[in-house]
Amino acid sequence: MRIVKMRSDYFTCKKTRVTFLLSVMVLLLHISTLANYTLDSEMGKLLLIFDDVIHAACEVAVPLFFVISGVLFYRNYTLKLTKKKYKSRFFSLVIPYWFWNFIWTVFSYICSYTFIRKFFIGRSPAVFSVFDFLQGIFFHKYTIFWFIFDLIVFIAICPVIYILLKNRIVGLVIISIVTVLYGFHIHLPEMVFFRGDAIIYYLLGAYIGLHYNRWFVNKPNKKVQAVAMAVAILCVIYILVSQDRMEYSFFNAAVRCAYCLAFWYSFDLFSSSTYYYEFEKESFLIYAMHINVLAVITKLLYIALPKSDVFALINWLATLFLTVAAICYFAMLLKRFCPKIKTIICGR
Repeated sequence: MRIVKMRSDYFTCKKTRVTFLLSVMVLLLHISTLANYTLDSEMGKLLLIFDDVIHAACEVAVPLFFVISGVLFYRNYTLKLTKKKYKSRFFSLVIPYWFWNFIWTVFSYICSYTFIRKFFIGRSPAVFSVFDFLQGIFFHKYTIFWFIFDLIVFIAICPVIYILLKNRIVGLVIISIVTVLYGFHIHLPEMVFFRGDAIIYYLLGAYIGLHYNRWFVNKPNKKVQAVAMAVAILCVIYILVSQDRMEYSFFNAAVRCAYCLAFWYSFDLFSSSTYYYEFEKESFLIYAMHINVLAVITKLLYIALPKSDVFALINWLATLFLTVAAICYFAMLLKRFCPKIKTIICGR
């Protein structure tokens, strides 16, 4: 696979690299390799601890996705731009959302009743009905695109969000109220939205985009980076040791908001260049494809490798690398042979 460096300004480079890393972190949240092994040895117990730490660290992936999305949408937004924004997001979000939902819905029908199903143990068979098909296309029944669905809904009500947040003080009060209500189980309806706290992170990003965009896009100094890293570590520790880390809680939501900002600013400790690699632009494809690619690769590796705890780690590492590599290679082939199709299905 050809790796090309692409020069860019600081913010574009950082956004591209962070977004790519977030897509890999989502992939890490969904790796089920270790579940195939007994892990009753000392090595296995260490692997379970390692897995818990990885999951805690990757908790930032989806919340920060919403924060960045909010910043990008509202950093130059006014009510006059609503129609233009709708048109732009229709092509960059809605069409790819429908396309991938259709692909994986059909795929689910195929693999539910053929030999392919053995690579996807634990999944309920798809139901052949018009209602089920429509659920697959419009309500992401067979994909993990719930966060894209949420984003589309948030964009649809962008004029309301803008009016609520356009005043600095009122906007801060609104975000605080929404966060407190979340702690009292008053949030987005679960029958429609996968996570009730998604709106909190999106509102935070929208607020930053409207009022503190320069603060977000400029490179922080070393002191801010160091403090941000310390905060990020504390957030990971809290998520790791908390027994109710997924419960509805004002504090849990606040910790994730802090983790998002800390992650964003501490990232400069590890990446300060003004270029990124071409494959780092493929975050959307990783989001779209990783679940099923993961399932096949980890199953094949489990069949091929010895069944021991040492090889559980090798399987985990190989699954991570091969999944990302396979998707990026597929993206390269699409760009070379079907560039227009790639633009449509990736929202660019």
